[in-house]
Amino acid sequence: MAADRDRSKRQDLSMRLADTEKKLALNAEKYNKLFENSNDGIYIHDLKGKIIDINFRAAQQLGYEKEEVLALRVVDIYPVEADQQFRKALAAIQGDGQVHFETYFQRKDGSVFPAEVSASIVEIAGRPLVQGMVRDISKRKEAANDQQQLEQQIQKAQKMESLGVLAGGIAHDFNNLLMGVLGNVDLAMLEMTPESPATPRLRDIRTAAIRLSELTSQMLAYSGKGKYLVEPVDLSRMIDEMEHLLDVALSKKVVIKYELTADVPLVHADTSQLRQVIMNLVANAAEALSDCSGIISVRTGSADVDQKYLAETFLDDELAEGRYVFLEVSDSGCGMDGETQGKIFDPFFSTKFAGRGLGLAAVIGIVRGHGGAIKVYSEPGRGSTFKVLLPSLNKPAVQSLLAHTGLPRSPANCHVLLVDDDATVRDVAQMMLLKLGFKVLTAADGCEAIERLEEQPQRFDVVLLDLTMPRKDGITTFRELRRIRADLPVVLSSGYNEQDATSFFAGKGLSGFIQKPYDFTSLARKLMEVLCLRSGEEQKKAP
Repeated sequence: MAADRDRSKRQDLSMRLADTEKKLALNAEKYNKLFENSNDGIYIHDLKGKIIDINFRAAQQLGYEKEEVLALRVVDIYPVEADQQFRKALAAIQGDGQVHFETYFQRKDGSVFPAEVSASIVEIAGRPLVQGMVRDISKRKEAANDQQQLEQQIQKAQKMESLGVLAGGIAHDFNNLLMGVLGNVDLAMLEMTPESPATPRLRDIRTAAIRLSELTSQMLAYSGKGKYLVEPVDLSRMIDEMEHLLDVALSKKVVIKYELTADVPLVHADTSQLRQVIMNLVANAAEALSDCSGIISVRTGSADVDQKYLAETFLDDELAEGRYVFLEVSDSGCGMDGETQGKIFDPFFSTKFAGRGLGLAAVIGIVRGHGGAIKVYSEPGRGSTFKVLLPSLNKPAVQSLLAHTGLPRSPANCHVLLVDDDATVRDVAQMMLLKLGFKVLTAADGCEAIERLEEQPQRFDVVLLDLTMPRKDGITTFRELRRIRADLPVVLSSGYNEQDATSFFAGKGLSGFIQKPYDFTSLARKLMEVLCLRSGEEQKKAP
């Protein structure tokens, strides 16, 4: 009986041992599967940093065979400050039992990757070891970097857009004020003899007013709304014609070299504004030489540009891929660091003692207005290159003809309805019109203009209409004027440029445009141009 009991106990113990071994084997298999199939690298090392074991993912992360890694210490796979970083992490683990941090690991080929580490103390076979979970966060870092670049581009675009709106608004208001100065000077000069001692002073005032109007043109250019007379332009030919002017404008210490492509495609542009771009870029290059001897290179050409390249430029306003004509201005000057490059297109920014103007700010506004982009290459001490990209024009040149035959004489008994909310502009323009022999009735805004026309629809021969007004703006007023009398010529007047101001009137029968500040002669020419055109149309309709 006792022997049977002993035999039964041994069988029961043997079964329990077998069951335990089976469970241990199953647990070991599960652990091995979890260990080897983890998406993160798993490292086990002792408290001195000797690597005891790693999984497949860890070896893959490092580019080693597993046996090669087992011959290394943790500090061997840290790229920089390895010992210090290891001691700091180990102290944190021993104090808190676990630690989380970001670091970099070095692969077998010497390259590094960013990683997120979560480590803790584990006890295996009575021995304290460190188990580290390592997650490669390269893609996360790249995505964060891409997001940061996108945010910076958005901020840059918003900043430039805000500054552009501000510049355009200031230019508009300046032009209204200059209208009063220039107009009153012209009127005063008409009333004085050339021998009057005040005449030279008035000429000086007129010259200053014109220079101020040129500054407002630069402000409009910066706002991206500065295109006036757009036509097909040969960029290389334009620069060739400017060579003498550029050479004379530069210091004798500066050598300017030209590499102009003869068969460069045409671009759709305003010649005066492109000249301003060229002059400003060359002047900026000359300033970078700091009165020292040096070389400025001016180069033209064309290239097929893809979206990746355009994304690296200033003014990447979702420009289309394709062929672009480029203007490249390089200097051998001091160059710029990244921080300076981020500010160079701000108005009045300068690396000199004080900013002096809208030079590069005007350049970027003009380029924006022409649907182009700018790429800047620069390093401190190695010079700078500004590359302007303009979309090429694949159409033949079209000649636009505008005939003027001298200063026209004023027509008798011609009535003008002058509409402007600015009292100074209204008074000066009225005096000009009266001097020209017109009969004038004024309106301070659109509502008043509509009332004038409703009272006497056939009285007026032409309307001189301001664009920006309270209550009823020029667009609404124009629509209601044409409703009352469809054949009435309307000349739009604005401190904004023609292309921007008249875009609201495309195909609606606007008779003409005159930009503030206008002088006596410009006003006479524009009104006579419109009235002569109307007279010719009436003669054609006559039986």
